[in-house]
Amino acid sequence: MSWTIKTLKKYFDLQFKDMDKSVKIAKKLMNSRLKGMNHIHRQLVKQNKTFVTKTELQLRDQKIEMLQKLVYIGFGICIALEVFINILFKK
Repeated sequence: MSWTIKTLKKYFDLQFKDMDKSVKIAKKLMNSRLKGMNHIHRQLVKQNKTFVTKTELQLRDQKIEMLQKLVYIGFGICIALEVFINILFKK
């Protein structure tokens, strides 16, 4: 096929028209994907607010350590009382 200015114009007009259609389709797909990503992002931000902070976790750990110490003191008192009672009643 020999190309003339008229045929080249038709050919490139058709190519540009096809490219415009492709760009519109790609734009719609990209917008759809971005909407989905934005939805996921909003969910993650919302979920992130429910996570415990480092400070809260450290405070909880301190409370647990204090309770452990109290339990150990209580065990120590119980053992001391048991030894004391055994000494009193064995005589």
